[in-house]
Amino acid sequence: MKGRVLSAIKKPINKIRLAFVFLIILSLPACQLTNKIEEVYGNIELDSCDYATPLDSTYTCTNGWKTKKLDPIYVDYRNAELVDKIVGSRHEKIVVLFGAAHVKGVSKLLKER
Repeated sequence: MKGRVLSAIKKPINKIRLAFVFLIILSLPACQLTNKIEEVYGNIELDSCDYATPLDSTYTCTNGWKTKKLDPIYVDYRNAELVDKIVGSRHEKIVVLFGAAHVKGVSKLLKER
């Protein structure tokens, strides 16, 4: 199954023949990702810069934990959650939709299992 899942990752969706397929869409709640960030970096404390930044503008605050690299947490954590769902699925055929940033990590984790 792993080989088929990994090879399907690189095929355009219109080239994959689907029949009786289980679709996995992983969407983690913001609180779950926030908990993971706090687990790694400690409690998130907002300051006046945070409160003054409108939601529709570029975030420019640079204090404390906000200067930490968050991408590894978001990407690696989501990869692990996605692989858990794939491996734990009872379905034989699975289509997984995810962004390009996840291909390498998900492929590596699936090969390890």
